[in-house]
Amino acid sequence: MTTLGTPLSASATRVMLLAPMVIAIGLMGAREIQRKSEAGTALARPPVPWFVLGFVALVGVNSLVTIPADAKAWIAAGTTFLLSIALAAMGLETNFAKLMAKGFRPALLGALAFLFIATFSLTLIKWMG
Repeated sequence: MTTLGTPLSASATRVMLLAPMVIAIGLMGAREIQRKSEAGTALARPPVPWFVLGFVALVGVNSLVTIPADAKAWIAAGTTFLLSIALAAMGLETNFAKLMAKGFRPALLGALAFLFIATFSLTLIKWMG
């Protein structure tokens, strides 16, 4: 495997597991809401992560249709641009005063999530490479 292939494989594995994980968490949340409802008859619908459904649809299109190399280059540049805009928007909307008011636990959760993802990624890279 090439030097670039290993990190891409680890990244692709994380992305591939995103859709089932988001759907499973949504279903677990809906089940918990239904369990906590007073009557127990209220039907709790899981939230629909539309971006995940779009992702799965595009995976199917990419698997069934051959996309020309020139188009792939434009698509890759476009996705990089859109991701940069989305990250900038999240950063510009961050209210640090509200974040600090939430306390230590959310910051700890974010740090632990970062460590888990970094460790998982490094483990995949070392295991596959």
